[in-house]
Amino acid sequence: NSPGSTVSAKQLEQANFDDFILDTLRKHKVPPRQVELEITENAVINNRKGVVEKLTRLSKHGVRIAIDDFGTGYCSLAYLQHFPIHTLKIDRSFIHDIREDRHEACIVNAIISLAQGLKLHLVAEGVETRHQLDYLKRLGCTEVQGHYFSAALSAEHTLDMLGDVTARFMTQVH
Repeated sequence: NSPGSTVSAKQLEQANFDDFILDTLRKHKVPPRQVELEITENAVINNRKGVVEKLTRLSKHGVRIAIDDFGTGYCSLAYLQHFPIHTLKIDRSFIHDIREDRHEACIVNAIISLAQGLKLHLVAEGVETRHQLDYLKRLGCTEVQGHYFSAALSAEHTLDMLGDVTARFMTQVH
């Protein structure tokens, strides 16, 4: 899974948005399948027809499309059938106070079931505790992100961290 780039509704509304993305990828020799654009639910609602056409074109070229902060906007579930969406990202507000006896758990359960039924990739955002991680794993959510693993890092610090992990792994293997 590649890091996402959040796209604003204003960018999506630009007439040449899809051309700009594809030209930029070609110019920098980036394979489209390595790019995932994140859009919010509210960005999808604006200019629905034009947005569908642009996202469909990008998707046909291999660019992956994610709905970020899913569950916080006013997106009709019918939109999910018409948009070339590959990933749903469950908003952190549903994960924060998750307990099996709470309303948030019902919403998270429903979003996970929806994603599985539509065969969409799923990411839970904002995982901060082992309890949240275990609960999401029990429900079948296989990808999470949040401070439980690490705070946001610069590229340099990420590479340092990966180097440390690799070094520890190699020490254990030998």
